[in-house]
Amino acid sequence: MKKIILNVMVLVTVLSCSSDDATDQSIENDNQKAFESYTKMSSEIDVFDQLSANASNDIENSSRSNKENCTTVNLLVSYQDSPISGFEEYDFYSELVLDFEKEGCQSNDWKGKYEFYIAGLGSLRLRDSAVFKNVEYRNGYKFDGYRVSIQNEALSNETSQVFDVVIDGLLTEPDGTPFRYRTQRNFTFENRFTKQEIITLIESSSLENLENSNLIETTSIIGFPLVYSAACFNGLDFLRYPVEGSQDFTSNFGVNFNINYGNGACDQEVALTGEDGNVIVFDL
Repeated sequence: MKKIILNVMVLVTVLSCSSDDATDQSIENDNQKAFESYTKMSSEIDVFDQLSANASNDIENSSRSNKENCTTVNLLVSYQDSPISGFEEYDFYSELVLDFEKEGCQSNDWKGKYEFYIAGLGSLRLRDSAVFKNVEYRNGYKFDGYRVSIQNEALSNETSQVFDVVIDGLLTEPDGTPFRYRTQRNFTFENRFTKQEIITLIESSSLENLENSNLIETTSIIGFPLVYSAACFNGLDFLRYPVEGSQDFTSNFGVNFNINYGNGACDQEVALTGEDGNVIVFDL
């Protein structure tokens, strides 16, 4: 149940504070609405991002190049023979292409065309790049853009991997509303793919409604990165609920607040603090 905590003075009358309370309530509702809208869009981006994780696994588990009707996998492509931007320091890369628009390749889940390129598998200098060409998921959201992930070789080791990720593109809602989504993320993975996995995230992101130029931006607070713990939730659900960390949200339409995800407890509770100091506590 959503709980609202308001900073009100006990000595004022109900009549004198009714107007102010209504204003405070409206501001808090606007803040919460903006936060929930942003997190919804961010979760949709993560659905598309999962394609990259799947493609990486498919390539890593492939023993040979193969071309099927709807999927093309080419392993160890010579950069010298087929150069692509961003992979200049690698002699070889591998690629996977999913084309859901080809005849006979229609999917109940996906539409569009997806291209994935990866180099440095099995090393600490992993790099991948994904291109989304009007890729649409079954929930009706569409993404047209790119994602680039680069492993930080200096900070990574056998138990901890650090990646810098950039995502940029056009995210379109099912009703056709277009948004420009951009994010720069720094991920640290510890004990990856185990029940003890911990993910630490520092990010700077923006979401712009292109129909009315409303822009909302979020930035991780220095020293308070988002933390996800696999021990807290079943399966991949832990990726939906940070259990620690803090972010500032700002906008060009008067919605500005801070979100705090807690101190590591395994819950879905967040605290939203507005510019006036009022706090709303609710579950994700």
